[in-house]
Amino acid sequence: MTHLRAEFDVEGRPLQSTGFSKIEIVTTTEEVEGIEVVGVLESAGEGMLELLLADGKSPEIAEELWGPFEEHLEKGKLFVNVKMENNKIVEIRAVQKKATDE
Repeated sequence: MTHLRAEFDVEGRPLQSTGFSKIEIVTTTEEVEGIEVVGVLESAGEGMLELLLADGKSPEIAEELWGPFEEHLEKGKLFVNVKMENNKIVEIRAVQKKATDE
């Protein structure tokens, strides 16, 4: 947020927006290929799960988006390509782990 001014009152110096105030929402996008899914946890958000990835990240994923992959994880190791926006998975695809990768 930009263009703020201080207003003095009995409680201190709260910030006030001005006619020139601007709020900018920053969206981060990240794509990860061939990452192993270690597990899944319930998330605080309704209809959301937390995906535990081998790189230590734990982005959220919608239950409907994760549903088709649950069985693959139960059978053994699951490697996926994911696209995340603001730490939420918006696209996921299962991939084969190459024998040369370690």
